[in-house]
Amino acid sequence: MELCQYLGHKKLNFSPSIAYAERIISYAALRYALIVRRSPLEYRDDKETFDYAETLAEPIQRFADVLEKAQIQAKEINQ
Repeated sequence: MELCQYLGHKKLNFSPSIAYAERIISYAALRYALIVRRSPLEYRDDKETFDYAETLAEPIQRFADVLEKAQIQAKEINQ
C-alpha cells in the first residue's frame, strides 16, 4: 500500500520538500502507533511491529513537544 493511500490522501502531483516528507512520515508513524495502541493484543507477537516501534521515539517526542507548546499557549490565552 502506498503511503498516500495509507494516510487517506490523494496523490500529489509535485515533488514534496524534505520538510513536507518528514511531516508525512511522522504522521504515518503516529497513526500506526495509534492503530497498534487501540488493539495491542493483536500485535503482541508481531516482530515487525516491535522493530518499527523502536524507531518511533523521535517522531512521538516531536509530536509531544508540539502538544505541550499548544497547551502552554492555550493556558496563556485563557488567563
